[in-house]
Amino acid sequence: MSIHLNARARGLIGVARADASDAGRVLAELQKTFEDFKAEREKEIADLKKGMEDVVQTEKVDRINAEITRLQGELDRVNASLAALKVGGEGEAKALSAEKREHARVFNQFFRNGVENGCVNWK
Repeated sequence: MSIHLNARARGLIGVARADASDAGRVLAELQKTFEDFKAEREKEIADLKKGMEDVVQTEKVDRINAEITRLQGELDRVNASLAALKVGGEGEAKALSAEKREHARVFNQFFRNGVENGCVNWK
């Protein structure tokens, strides 16, 4: 994930950009790690049933579980970035009517310049 600022950006305005391949990579790694977790957990349960608790096996399962938690958090961040792009991206501006686009343009001019600086079209 990276943050790109356009040339007109001011202050903290920017567009978070996440690559969909990041989500695919993280998801694939998460799936593989979960399969490893299931296999190791089965070994741990089998040892417990035999009455031979193995501390090393338990620590291994705990480490894999921590990795799954980390990967899930990373996947959540990538998904949030992708969702943010959909919420305020260019796609919605194209769907606005001509009247709404003109209103937005005039409001933007009013907001930047004010009535006293030549914005006379404000309704």
